[in-house]
Amino acid sequence: MASFFRNKKIFITIIIIITGILLALSAISKNNPVGRFLSDHLAPIQESLHGFSEKIRLGKEKNRDIEELVKENEALKKELMLSNAELNRLRLVESDNKQLEALLRTKDTYPDYEAEGAYVISKEPGNLFDSFIINKGSTSGIEENMTVITDKGLVGKITSCSTSYSTVTSVISDSDRIVAQSTRTGDIGYIGTNASDSSLCTMQYGSENADFVMGDELVTSSLSSVYPPGIKIGYISALKQEEDSFGYAQITPSVDFKHINFVLVLRNH
Repeated sequence: MASFFRNKKIFITIIIIITGILLALSAISKNNPVGRFLSDHLAPIQESLHGFSEKIRLGKEKNRDIEELVKENEALKKELMLSNAELNRLRLVESDNKQLEALLRTKDTYPDYEAEGAYVISKEPGNLFDSFIINKGSTSGIEENMTVITDKGLVGKITSCSTSYSTVTSVISDSDRIVAQSTRTGDIGYIGTNASDSSLCTMQYGSENADFVMGDELVTSSLSSVYPPGIKIGYISALKQEEDSFGYAQITPSVDFKHINFVLVLRNH
């Protein structure tokens, strides 16, 4: 590439020299036969060389314009990328603010409990928040078996804690069954993990004549030794029946266990 540009410069230099010679010769008096001959026969060549030189000049200007356009395009691309990144950051901030506002409203619905806000700092591998770590621990008054919620409902409970962080085990992976009741009838059921779908729960009926139907909303029962009563758990999305069983149902949790950023820990329970 460097050799090409060197040869190009030499060629242009030669063209300039020849053009100068032609201009000098054309200045010879037209009364001189040699001058007339040169004027008549070399003028077209001179014009061609001048035109060629002009094309080279315009070509160089065009290349400079293209280079400037390329630089401007790259600068605009970078500016657009930064603008998109800032827009995405602001969207995340807005989403976080909405969640925090919702948690503050939820906090007011449990006046008998002190609620400690926390955000998730780590989770187990996988798509679901079946077990995760929050940024609050014993120095913030957090203890094992404290209830963890979001504005949508029950998340789970604290299963271990250090001074500055705690582990939360969610209801979709808790081996301990949760005592739940229907908001429609008050009938009792026992909620546990779902073996076939880890994003759902299974509820065993508490009695043979329990009245549960599709869509029933389930909340924590006052019979629970861990959770305060009245916290939304989810709703019945399928009914099952087996021999030697009171019956059971599939429960879809009210909390989205694929997306949890902030939680409330209920203390004084």
